[in-house]
Amino acid sequence: MNKKAIVALLAACTLLLAACGQAGGETGGQTGGQTDGRKNGGAEQPVPASSAKTSPAEEITGADWRTWGTIDGYGTLHIDGEDVDVCACVFGDRVELYYDEASQSLYRQIDYPEKLTTEQYQKAQVSFEDFDGDGNTDVRVTVGDDGGTELWWTWAWDTDDFVYMAALAYPPVPVTDGAYAELYLPEIEALHDAGKADRFAFVDVDGDDVPELAAVSSEGSWDKEQVFLYTVCDGKAVLLASDIAPGMEGHSIAFCPGENIVECSGALMGEKRDACEIKDGALRPVLSLQWNTDPVSGEDVFFVDGEETDEARYYSTEEAFVSAHDTMVMLDIEELSIVSLRWAGSYREITAAGSMPYMTFEQIAGG
Repeated sequence: MNKKAIVALLAACTLLLAACGQAGGETGGQTGGQTDGRKNGGAEQPVPASSAKTSPAEEITGADWRTWGTIDGYGTLHIDGEDVDVCACVFGDRVELYYDEASQSLYRQIDYPEKLTTEQYQKAQVSFEDFDGDGNTDVRVTVGDDGGTELWWTWAWDTDDFVYMAALAYPPVPVTDGAYAELYLPEIEALHDAGKADRFAFVDVDGDDVPELAAVSSEGSWDKEQVFLYTVCDGKAVLLASDIAPGMEGHSIAFCPGENIVECSGALMGEKRDACEIKDGALRPVLSLQWNTDPVSGEDVFFVDGEETDEARYYSTEEAFVSAHDTMVMLDIEELSIVSLRWAGSYREITAAGSMPYMTFEQIAGG
């Protein structure tokens, strides 16, 4: 007998026991299998319960809870150098992770930023991967089907628990929520009408309640500005930074999600990186790193915050920056690229850690 047949049989028995209990004058709600609207062909099934609920395992003495519980995914979490095998149970407002053992024991509960609708819940799936590149396994809940992905939420491991990462969510911010969409719309229309940008995303740069606007052109030109980053100040959209398409001479605009760090890169010779913070509607310098080759001596010259320095100080300063800000989102042409940074002795090692799609003008403007 397969697993689904066993679950169905136990469900029927549970309902029968509950009916008999009520017929005998018992009160107090459910008697056997606890249900929670689980998805399984539209029928409710007995599911693994948190410690606050009555578990069917109490009724089925000695049973392996994994044989009657509805499990939505299995995985191995690599956390702080150790592997933990888990079973995942997806609910409408949370994911419960249990140790992959015969005795039901909760490992972690992950709460959603908002409750899923019934339709979304039916299409929700859980996956495990190192999305931010820190060496620890993260958790992602995705809602979608063959027709496409509606949303995903990501929780990254941080010290002793999973933390929701708003910057790794898709869509980055629901367009219909908040007055910021109206604030940015004139700039979006102007960029679109002028042919300067046709892809847009609301992103969390500084961690406040109002997201920033990223805009790029799919043309990918290196001879005119086609990458833009905006914020809101005093109720108005203001331009923070603009640049040519990324790639030429190291040009790029990137940000550390939620940390209020924007990095603008690019130089005719050598390398130049300016890290800034958003303050009073403008970018204020935090750290400037630059090196180039002296055309006369042929030697590399290094600068930190505009002052010439030696190679050792230059690299140690950049290493400290990378260690403090090891995840960035780059405003690429095709998508927002999430990358992890690691210092590799004398350079940044950049590893792809995920991506977020842009929205079209029509999706934002409703055209």
